[in-house]
Amino acid sequence: MTTAFPLCAADDATFWPWLSSPAIAAWPDKGKTVVVLPMAGLADWGIGHPLDAEECILLDVIRRASLGRPAGLRLLVLPPLRFVFGVDPGCAFALGAPAAHAQIAEVAASIVASGFRRIVLCNASPWNEEVCAAASRDLRVSLDAEVFRIHLSALGLDLHSARSPDRRLVQTVVTALLGRMPETLPAAAGTAGAGWGQEPVTPLGGTPVPLEQAKSDGFVALQAAATRLSSLLSEISGIPTFAKPSPAAEPAAGPPAAGLFPAFPPYRSRYLPAMTLGQIQALPNKERALVIVAIGAIEQHGPHLPVAVDSLMGQAWLSLSLARLPAQEPCYVAPSITVGKSNEHTGFAGTLMVSKDTLREDLLAIAFQVHAWGFRKLAVINTHGGNTAVVVTTLREIRRRPGLAAGLLRVDEELGLSAQESAHGMHAGEVETSWMLAAAPSLVRPSEAVCEYPARLEDPGQVRPELAPATFGWLTRDLSSSGIMGDATAATRAKGERWIELRANALARAFAGLCR
Repeated sequence: MTTAFPLCAADDATFWPWLSSPAIAAWPDKGKTVVVLPMAGLADWGIGHPLDAEECILLDVIRRASLGRPAGLRLLVLPPLRFVFGVDPGCAFALGAPAAHAQIAEVAASIVASGFRRIVLCNASPWNEEVCAAASRDLRVSLDAEVFRIHLSALGLDLHSARSPDRRLVQTVVTALLGRMPETLPAAAGTAGAGWGQEPVTPLGGTPVPLEQAKSDGFVALQAAATRLSSLLSEISGIPTFAKPSPAAEPAAGPPAAGLFPAFPPYRSRYLPAMTLGQIQALPNKERALVIVAIGAIEQHGPHLPVAVDSLMGQAWLSLSLARLPAQEPCYVAPSITVGKSNEHTGFAGTLMVSKDTLREDLLAIAFQVHAWGFRKLAVINTHGGNTAVVVTTLREIRRRPGLAAGLLRVDEELGLSAQESAHGMHAGEVETSWMLAAAPSLVRPSEAVCEYPARLEDPGQVRPELAPATFGWLTRDLSSSGIMGDATAATRAKGERWIELRANALARAFAGLCR
């Protein structure tokens, strides 16, 4: 069984979430490794294409640059940040400047905590160029990190309507990537206040390049941008280090086979960022329509699983459950929150994390945006327990302001687990390992699975980390040396396939019920 995971910005060998925590800890030559953090907002750039045009371009360029990188370039690529600064009327799911700064700083701190120092903010949005500039200097001071900035505009694909010499080329590139023509737009009118250099986006009128020509010209432009990016990353890798590099370690385990997941998810027809503003505004039945957001994490899952487990499984639930819905059900998907509040896994390499405040701001940005578009129902699929407290309190805020019917989706399942696993199989144990054996077996190392519990049912006393009369705040290292809390050795692919089907069916029923 395979499923869509629309986060992969590079080839499998360089994609951080595919690696296990020990593999990232053992990554060789960390001081010279370039860690790329893609930043792609969601916005209407007046080119007649969907809101995720930035992401479509940026991730394709990064993927091409990664596949064509020189042999000496050590590279790791993170999943993209989709919630970025934006105040233009065409920006969607945007953050204010303080939240955008905080998010970059928090993810960068996670990178540095794993032993890396050389970070590239690879940014597609013109509105985020100044945010990246300020953040890069702050992080040089606060983390002693080496932070570089590469903007899409420097690669010859500028989305800025006032300064771009050839916005038609950007439109053509997206046409090639999506394989469809843009919407027809009116000619751009004069802009009030022109000359300030920060004019709002104006529509690109005129006649678009025909589809077949767009496929030819667009892919040539993408490859040129990728070649330029690869050259810049190589130069960044080769400059003298600003800080003492991390000591070399043994090479990490080999990557899984390339091409595990498609670039676009099967639910793209229901994915709001894959629509234009005009298409979103024309959607029927918004009063009863349901908008879903998946919130996950990128964090250690023991030596046998990749750090992508939580966010990957969120995409699995979306893909499989939405495929079971009748096409006429008004059910749509908001951009996922990929990096969660994972600070309990501090000390394990590969874990990325944001603060409770940033997680709250991301979820509020989604809520206010879908409310502004006329939707009135928001459901959250959360796949990481460390997010739950923040998500629940934020959903209470959302029910008051902006006034959505909002809730956390939970489904009752009878998995047939042992009493011990049900009580204390909290993380990377039988259930998650079985899921991964079914959904992405090439990312699992069963020989490295172990059984380790934070507590035993027969232990004396009533103080436990969770589900007890007295509980306590804990870090994973307080409870587990391996990072596993449960019996990963009991996992099987057959169990995973059965449990995935069980949850996908339950979620599909829940979605349909909430659309009534």
